[in-house]
Amino acid sequence: FCGDCSACGAGSTNMCLKRRKMYGFTADGGFAEFEVVRSRCFLPLPGDVPLDLATTLLDFYGTSLHAFRRAGPPPPDVVGVIGCGPIGLGAIAVAKALGERLVFGIDLAPYRLELAGALGAVPVDARPGHATARVLDHSPGGCDVVIEAAGITATQRQAIELAAPAGRVVFVAHNREPLEVHTLTDLIARERTLLGSEYFPIGAFSEA
Repeated sequence: FCGDCSACGAGSTNMCLKRRKMYGFTADGGFAEFEVVRSRCFLPLPGDVPLDLATTLLDFYGTSLHAFRRAGPPPPDVVGVIGCGPIGLGAIAVAKALGERLVFGIDLAPYRLELAGALGAVPVDARPGHATARVLDHSPGGCDVVIEAAGITATQRQAIELAAPAGRVVFVAHNREPLEVHTLTDLIARERTLLGSEYFPIGAFSEA
């Protein structure tokens, strides 16, 4: 990030208007033994936190926490997390840390559902029709906030359907395919809000 544009000035370094490359993604650095990095990109770590643990948890928790910040107030009572990979599991952990009463972890893989349950979520099989019915059995109104961390058009559609009236859906996973949204039935009539969340600003590091 440049540190000079209006987005950076507002603290949204993840939205930098001059961003050209990302270390480890569109620029070398992810697995390099040595790398030249701008000093402003360094983050201080407590001495008792191993580097490999810090780099792993930062993405999980930083990305997930920013997604909840994007959802905004009021604090959700019921949260649905679709996709229980690393980011989804991080979202479950963040939701529980924030004190959310009921969290659903939705996935197809049994081992991921087991991990979601270990973190305090209600594991839900993501098969079409099954997930929606299971969630609505537990929470007839749906979810106040849905974090979509699978990045598949079908699960993004499912996220909208699971959102309660006035619920908020936050898309975290990348998906290049188009998504059909019905403005009347999906949004206007139920006052839902659809949001995108891109990684996290550097200022969120200390909180994560």
